[in-house]
Amino acid sequence: MLYFRDGYPSARFVLLKGYSKKVSYFSHTIVVGKDNSREEIRELLLTFYWEHYSRSVRIEGDVEKLPFEDADQYFRNRPYRVRLELYVVIKANRI
Repeated sequence: MLYFRDGYPSARFVLLKGYSKKVSYFSHTIVVGKDNSREEIRELLLTFYWEHYSRSVRIEGDVEKLPFEDADQYFRNRPYRVRLELYVVIKANRI
């Protein structure tokens, strides 16, 4: 996924959780930076190769956060080890 932060391009890996004709659902962690500000991504550009169709796919559009309840349910359904690793990463960024 490509997005712009402070006017400069930036990129990150995301997990495609689902899609439809109008909406795609991606999962990524909003990591707290060294200045304790949360990263806000408003628009994205995503490209990937879809082997089943032998095609490259390009998706671009606006980004919206899931409601807290949906995000919390997703997090609670993750394996315990994954939740623990994320907790450690978040705490390590605050030190």
